[in-house]
Amino acid sequence: MVVPSIPGVVSASASGSASGSASASASASASASGSAKFGSGLRRFLLILLFMLGGSHGVSSFVSRRNLGRFTGNSVVTLKLHLHAMPVQDDIEIQQHDRHRLEQLEQASRNLAVQALRPVLFPMNNNNTMVSAEKALQQCLRNLTKTTAANSNNDGSNVSSLLSLSSAELKWMRARLSAIILGTCVWKRRYEYIWNETMTTRNVVNAATERFMDDDDECKVQSMVDYHVSHMAGAMVETLATITWPTDDATRLSVQCSLPEFLAQALVRQYGCDNAERLAHVLNQPGPVTLRRNAVKCHDDESLMQALQQECNVTLLVVDNVSLEQRHGEEDGANDNVVWPPPAGCLRLSPLQQQPFTCVDNDHTLSPAATTPSIWSMTAWKNGWMEVQDVGSQLICAATQARLSDSVIVDYCAGNGGKTLGLVSNMMMQQQEQEQQQYSNGDDYNNETSSKRQSHIWAMDVVPERLRQLKGSLPRAGLLDHDFINIHTRVINATTCIIDNDEFFLHDAADVVLVDAPCSSSGALRRRPSQRWILTERGARITFPALQLDILKRASQLVKPGGRLVYATCSILEWENEQVADAWEEQAGVGWQPWDFDTAVWPVTKVSNSGSKPHHRQLLPHLHDSDGFFIARWIRRR
Repeated sequence: MVVPSIPGVVSASASGSASGSASASASASASASGSAKFGSGLRRFLLILLFMLGGSHGVSSFVSRRNLGRFTGNSVVTLKLHLHAMPVQDDIEIQQHDRHRLEQLEQASRNLAVQALRPVLFPMNNNNTMVSAEKALQQCLRNLTKTTAANSNNDGSNVSSLLSLSSAELKWMRARLSAIILGTCVWKRRYEYIWNETMTTRNVVNAATERFMDDDDECKVQSMVDYHVSHMAGAMVETLATITWPTDDATRLSVQCSLPEFLAQALVRQYGCDNAERLAHVLNQPGPVTLRRNAVKCHDDESLMQALQQECNVTLLVVDNVSLEQRHGEEDGANDNVVWPPPAGCLRLSPLQQQPFTCVDNDHTLSPAATTPSIWSMTAWKNGWMEVQDVGSQLICAATQARLSDSVIVDYCAGNGGKTLGLVSNMMMQQQEQEQQQYSNGDDYNNETSSKRQSHIWAMDVVPERLRQLKGSLPRAGLLDHDFINIHTRVINATTCIIDNDEFFLHDAADVVLVDAPCSSSGALRRRPSQRWILTERGARITFPALQLDILKRASQLVKPGGRLVYATCSILEWENEQVADAWEEQAGVGWQPWDFDTAVWPVTKVSNSGSKPHHRQLLPHLHDSDGFFIARWIRRR
């Protein structure tokens, strides 16, 4: 399964194989361009930024009337910045800057965002090169960092030395560019619709002011960026009120919530118009940063919370059913809300320290999230105390009910091992609970007996690089030479789904098999803005279901009599979920029986038939405060 990611917000995949390959491609591109310190692309970048920050001498020929006239219809948003989490030693404190300087920074950010977004929004007009918003953002931020580094290291003769970006300004521009580039990509369909609806009015205004655009694509991208800046500032209400929206429910949802039309139609059909709209709105907001405490290295939540608070002033909140109910029950008035208690060790960054698309608060001040340290820079992560994993992904691990008495556990589509490590942590919590129980009863825990009980976890995937990443994580997670848990990896043939070309490897041997199948990732669109524009109806309706059914057939052969089989996707579409599970059941026959969920712990979601069977469950972002996941379970008859 590919779990989408957003820079600054990390998923169970995410970061995932897709983002990993994108990062590798971006790194290779950076290396190739490094030999020419100021190539043509970087020179254009510098000239734009230089002009916007006041260094216009010598570049007037570059700046045409087309560039000067692009900001139409929107006043520059004045951003008052604060330094709650910024280093006090910054050479120029941003809050001392005057309005003019702030407008320069804002305008420069918009101009750079337009340049980055053009190949994202109009690939057919840019050498047919498809660029994701995430990759475009990475390149833009890389160029910005190069510019600042050149400024601090040269003798003043280089053009970048005139930019004079302080470290606080650099942080602000990085956050602002992230907000504009990723957010504009998310709302692309809505902004295109507004552009088309207001075309007549816009042409009249441009004619009256003599602002004619030499490049319609650039004009359109600029307008979409301006729309999003207004959206972040809460200034789009009047504009939206003047738009004539489609009358068909699915088409209106597609346009207003910026979704592919086939996806909007599927959501309305499955969940009804009201729930589909609520779901779509949540998918357009940044997902919360959720952590899983690694019980192998850290034995209690309080220790992890204290460590992050002391090191980098990061506040963690324990995720429980009360906080979820308050967020999506009381506030939204959803009397059909379903609350599932998350597993132990599930924590979340406080809302003020989440990384939103906007990066600015409602009063136009920079969000503290913009200066929250990277998760991977924290000592607690480096020491293996925690992993980034969505609450829904943690619930999938809990649904397997993997326990210390299981000799063989298989994570059939392991990816880079997020759920593999989650399974181990759950098993360690069981051991700690047993130790605590025996200690409370006055008994001595027999560690020697425990060490003789060996559990073997087999992580499998079609991509060897993902498994190498898992192996690289084992020392940090404390699992390289563990006393009673052994983790092994095996490569699956992508064509035949056979493990290491051995059709009978682990045949009828596993106590638990988890199939976290490749899917459309429609339940995790908030983790990766460009993912929604990659989806196709054929992929979600035909290609993925056929692959998922084939994988489920192969994986089920590994389950021993009496063993458990768990099928999961990060999809909210019945094509990949109930329909695949039902098709497998029909083919599997009487050798398997449904493994029902305990309704006291896993209540049924009432918004539709999705996940309504006793052995099916569907997690939905607007109800469960998690990414969208589907789970189905069976037991092999003895």
